[in-house]
Amino acid sequence: MSDATGLLVRRAALADSQRIFEWRNDPTTRAVSGSSEPLDRRAHERWYSAAISDQTRFLYIVELLQGIPVGMCRFDLAADNRSAETSINLAPDQRGIGLGRPLLAACIESFRSDGLTPAVLTATIRPDNAASLRIFESVGFAETGRTEEFLRLARDL
Repeated sequence: MSDATGLLVRRAALADSQRIFEWRNDPTTRAVSGSSEPLDRRAHERWYSAAISDQTRFLYIVELLQGIPVGMCRFDLAADNRSAETSINLAPDQRGIGLGRPLLAACIESFRSDGLTPAVLTATIRPDNAASLRIFESVGFAETGRTEEFLRLARDL
């Protein structure tokens, strides 16, 4: 699915595993993730294989229309299908150029277009991850709670 921002959103495929592994193992990504430890390649392959076949997990790859991959977005449906945890990861070489907001907005629209309509989208973000906070807030997420390590945000879908 292509949108007005010139981004193409598609479901992740098995061939995207290496790219997602590299993006997730980037030091900046690890620093703001729930787990900052480097990923083990075999563990990632097991997780990724399960993730792309999981009926409650939706992984999207976002590319520029020229075919350049710029990031990914993940939605994990809750057991009751009433909410979905949302996360994004921009390709390290695509950060800081204004793609975060359009990437997240386009992925939310793709998620909706796939017929998935939980009532609420949620996100869990480290308080010091100002870039992610700005991106999520720019598409309507607002803080709903916090712990010492994380802020919880949500928005109605």
